[in-house]
Amino acid sequence: VDNKNFKSNTWKILERLTSAGNMNILPAAMLENQPLKRITIPKIRRPAKEAHMELCLTDRREYSDINSAINKSRLDLNCDLQSSWQFGDIKLVYNYELEQKFSTKR
Repeated sequence: VDNKNFKSNTWKILERLTSAGNMNILPAAMLENQPLKRITIPKIRRPAKEAHMELCLTDRREYSDINSAINKSRLDLNCDLQSSWQFGDIKLVYNYELEQKFSTKR
């Protein structure tokens, strides 16, 4: 059997198989010619066991919830908090133990 003819027939058969949707059938010869793709395995993010603070961005839902809660908690509704108080960055506090208690109660 002619080696060139055998290889070209093999590739023709492989093209037919892959075009028919049989992608699971890949011989070792085809895999050897294909370069391996670089993949990145994502790290598993585990929650921190201790409490930590995270900056709350203005485009997040939590930011508007915190802002509205502060505005509703003022005693004098005629007083504008923004003009009389200077607010810094809003930060979220993550506490793993409180989160676990909350989820078990739900």
